[in-house]
Amino acid sequence: MMLLLVVVVVPAAWCEADHLRAYEVGGVTDLDNLVLWCSHHHHEKRRPGVQVLGNVADLRLRLANGTVVHCPPGGHHQI
Repeated sequence: MMLLLVVVVVPAAWCEADHLRAYEVGGVTDLDNLVLWCSHHHHEKRRPGVQVLGNVADLRLRLANGTVVHCPPGGHHQI
């Protein structure tokens, strides 16, 4: 069995703020509904078949191929 761990560190200044629950469907603009994404994962989350999992304290993306990407608030993404 092989385990691949990739850690990406992105400074907050390079991140993009986004609503977890979209503003257009009633998502509020407050700290419980706002997260910082690196540009890549911000755009990745909009691809067909990608799901946002968790909340601001335990943020993850499930990619269309089933891979789960952990995106913790400290800015260290783990694949």
